[in-house]
Amino acid sequence: MGSAAPAPLHAHTYAFAAPDSLPDEWQHHADGHLFSFHWADLADPKLDWEMDAALPHLLRHLDPQTLRPPKEHP
Repeated sequence: MGSAAPAPLHAHTYAFAAPDSLPDEWQHHADGHLFSFHWADLADPKLDWEMDAALPHLLRHLDPQTLRPPKEHP
């Protein structure tokens, strides 16, 4: 009897530059639970389960001073 190989895991990573006017923390009610969120520092996000695996690739594409996408040249 052979065992089936586990299905591959697929992860997606998204990044966006948020407006400075957004709050540092917020809450959201869903499915009878209250979820609390906060923004994380990209330089040291303290994520679990290797969720920060894509950050080195992302950081190579950001301005190191602002951690935002570089401004386009006209």
